[in-house]
Amino acid sequence: MLDLSKNKISYTINKYKIMTGNCDFKTHLLLLNYLNPMSVWELGAGRGSWCLGLHEFSNNNTRYNLVEDFSWCKHGYDKLFVDYYWPKNIKDLESFIKSTNSNINYKIFDGDISNFKESLKNVEVIRIDCDLLNTQDTIDTILTNSFDNLVILIDDIRPNGAFNRLFDVLSFIEKNKLKIILTADETVVLAKPQFDVDNLYQHCLTYKEKFKKISFRNDYNIYNKQAEYLQFKD
Repeated sequence: MLDLSKNKISYTINKYKIMTGNCDFKTHLLLLNYLNPMSVWELGAGRGSWCLGLHEFSNNNTRYNLVEDFSWCKHGYDKLFVDYYWPKNIKDLESFIKSTNSNINYKIFDGDISNFKESLKNVEVIRIDCDLLNTQDTIDTILTNSFDNLVILIDDIRPNGAFNRLFDVLSFIEKNKLKIILTADETVVLAKPQFDVDNLYQHCLTYKEKFKKISFRNDYNIYNKQAEYLQFKD
């Protein structure tokens, strides 16, 4: 059974300096445990900490695709937001990953994902932790080249974070190309309309004691459409 104990989660977040809260990271792990994907994409991979943390809990040979343009260092955000090492280029990132966990199966894409659209094939899990340069085109490409159980994790969606990322996908919700299936403290997860939220809920209930609350919500969004999704609180 997946180890979502407080000690294990806190240790992993601190070990890799993952810029994600406990509730969100536990939610990500539980979602991936349910999906058991062959590959995971992260747009805005930074130092690769999130993927390295996921790998700690994975029993399969998941392939991690890290997309990073290293703009944090170019704009000085690494000095502004963190007080630890941040890779300045692809060589730095590769060195950090190899020195931290040499067993992880990964590939690094240097630049914006719009430059590597041909690599987006059979997408199952993709996390957006950056501002996309060509949002509409990128999301369209992901939807076209993905499985029916695709999930898109969008990070930092609190109002004083990077709330614009949520606005970027609203038109896809309005057109019934995507729906919200899960929310946590700073994460919203989207999926294709056919994604079975109830099955995910049943799986999550086996880990209910690891969260303060797991709710199956039946609300209405801004387009006055019925929305069924899970809500996690810690």
